[in-house]
Amino acid sequence: MTLKRSVRAALLQVISIIGLLVCMNLLLAHLSGNFFCPIGDCVKVNNSQYASLAGIPLPILGLVFYTILFISTFFIGSTSLIPKMVSIVGLLFSIYLTYLEVFVIQAVCFWCIVSFILVIIATFIVFSKNPCQGVLADPLEKLE
Repeated sequence: MTLKRSVRAALLQVISIIGLLVCMNLLLAHLSGNFFCPIGDCVKVNNSQYASLAGIPLPILGLVFYTILFISTFFIGSTSLIPKMVSIVGLLFSIYLTYLEVFVIQAVCFWCIVSFILVIIATFIVFSKNPCQGVLADPLEKLE
């Protein structure tokens, strides 16, 4: 694994951990009914019919997604499709959920948007050849 691949893996692992924390917060709020939502209307979103899929609260699906994303970091390589497939599935599902928030439920959950942003960043990192370009690229190239 080159340094660039290890940086990509580490960035994805950090995103996965943050995503797990967000989803744990949402799950606890969903189960208790006590929402801390600095912006938006998390209560309306999480009380909607779209807050569960086949009886499973969406935060549980988020926990599964971020766990799989974390595990997929061990398969980062030029020929591995696993991280790409995981990030695409997460991105498409997040786009769908955000569409539901904005156009169907007509309310936005702050934590759901945070998760959506994390998925967008993760997808960018997975598909980027050098996610640190302009930020860490020069110091990292000196180390190689």
